[in-house]
Amino acid sequence: MIVIPTLPASKPLFRYFILDVDDVAGNDDSSQKRWQVADFDLLVGGARVTGATYKSWNGSMTGNTTSNTEYGNTGETSANAGDGSTATKCLDTRNTTGGLVGLWVDTTTPKAVSGYRWYTANDFTNRDMTAWKLYGSVDNTNWTLLSTVTSFSPTTTRLALAGTWAL
Repeated sequence: MIVIPTLPASKPLFRYFILDVDDVAGNDDSSQKRWQVADFDLLVGGARVTGATYKSWNGSMTGNTTSNTEYGNTGETSANAGDGSTATKCLDTRNTTGGLVGLWVDTTTPKAVSGYRWYTANDFTNRDMTAWKLYGSVDNTNWTLLSTVTSFSPTTTRLALAGTWAL
């Protein structure tokens, strides 16, 4: 009898990603539901994807999905979410109620992303994400839902790994 091994299914390739932040741990110092991360990493085989472009996402799933406007304090830009350092952070001062705020990421070439992780920023535990969705796209127009997280309880430790999620 000949046994033919079954090959594992390959991961789909995506070039563009949207992190849609739906909720945070609570109101911050200005009674807003703002969100922040020290770092947000897409992973391929456990390794961080480097060389990607990170921008503010403007809430659109079609057409122009990015914004040239930064919604944080000076120096706390979207690019910091992808710089591989917890010494910087991305702060988005838009209210997360109802989602449609977050990050847009271009990995420059399609990748078989196998997971993602994020790190808490330096202050305000209430700005940590508790609910979000991650989408992937080949063409920046048609989007596939890759991950949905609800009711997450992030660590209160600052500049720490919040978690890693497999896709």
